[in-house]
Amino acid sequence: MSSISSILPVTLLIDYTQMFPIEIDSEVLAFLRDRIEDFNETPNSVLRRELRIAFHANIRADSPMSVDQATAKQLPSLTEIPLSAPEALSQIMEVVQLVRGTRIDRVHATVRVAERRRIERETVADKYGRQMGLSTDQFDRLVAEPTLDGLREKLCSKFPSYSGEIRNVLAKLVKG
Repeated sequence: MSSISSILPVTLLIDYTQMFPIEIDSEVLAFLRDRIEDFNETPNSVLRRELRIAFHANIRADSPMSVDQATAKQLPSLTEIPLSAPEALSQIMEVVQLVRGTRIDRVHATVRVAERRRIERETVADKYGRQMGLSTDQFDRLVAEPTLDGLREKLCSKFPSYSGEIRNVLAKLVKG
């Protein structure tokens, strides 16, 4: 176990408006440094990416991918899908959440998820397409179902270990 001899200040963004200093040990700092992907990243942006916390303020308000903060607060949290969940499930659920919970269409939601995760759009599309055995039309129809029953069935069949979490997130999207 490493010592906490090097406590360093890091900034967290809370409610998208106020920053708070926190203390981290050298292991956490090493974790953050290992995951920095470009010179402009801050500890906050690394944590947001690693914890799958979307930052909606990065998108222009007039963009088709924009989400106003009131809408963002109404969306179920992606943290309901455990960090240990397969990337395929996390990416699919994030696309579904954006499509159902905002005015973003599937194409823009896919681009948004890809950009946030710094992966190719095709990588995200592959998760809800080929890996689920669906065409984009079939996926669109499942996401458009008022009850999301077909999507729930398909996801729970593909990811049975996460069926409880899938049901919870989709239920919140149906209510919204």
